[in-house]
Amino acid sequence: MIKKIKYKIIHFLRKYQPFNALMYFYNSHGRFPNKSLRKSNFNDFLYYRKKQLWNVDLSNYTDKIKCKEYIKETIGSEYCVPIQGIFNIAEDIIPNKLTYPCILKSNHASGQVIFLNSPNDITDSVLQQANAWLKVDYFKLSSEPSYKNIKAKLFVEPMLNLGSITDYKFFCFSGNIQAIQVDIDRFSNHKRNLYDIHWNKLDIRYNYMNYEKIYT
Repeated sequence: MIKKIKYKIIHFLRKYQPFNALMYFYNSHGRFPNKSLRKSNFNDFLYYRKKQLWNVDLSNYTDKIKCKEYIKETIGSEYCVPIQGIFNIAEDIIPNKLTYPCILKSNHASGQVIFLNSPNDITDSVLQQANAWLKVDYFKLSSEPSYKNIKAKLFVEPMLNLGSITDYKFFCFSGNIQAIQVDIDRFSNHKRNLYDIHWNKLDIRYNYMNYEKIYT
């Protein structure tokens, strides 16, 4: 009975930020963040960095539509995939006015992607799924301040025929790279490795299975 009450209280409080960020950390690591570790432990560093940025508007870098404008102004439009259309609701999409193949995405979250090869791919279930995306407040879900202040929208951009893409991410402490994440086959058989700055493979499994390729 006490456990049920405790769970209900925590579930209620998690609706409120930044308490949700604290509980997200605790549930992930089995402990509370420690300020003394923020210079040596990446998880503690990220938690306190989020607290620092809590009231900073980062939407220029996270909103996938606004970010394109920022990139155009900063380094040039040739580095941006063009947008075919921006939509407030899925029903605003007119299938026959799109150029295929293309990709339907949301601007305010992560992993919300649908590949479209023809107008026939825009079915009622696709429209329902896209509208469901718009109802997700990714900031409240993830406790990541970078997702605050983004008005949820849908957009379509052309599909790039680039073959198999290797996705690189660099984990930094105060601007210094400390680890490298490399993802392969993201939309088929997603795998992920982590390396140190000398490309030595780390014995870490992070959400996805590792693979054998070694970078030198």
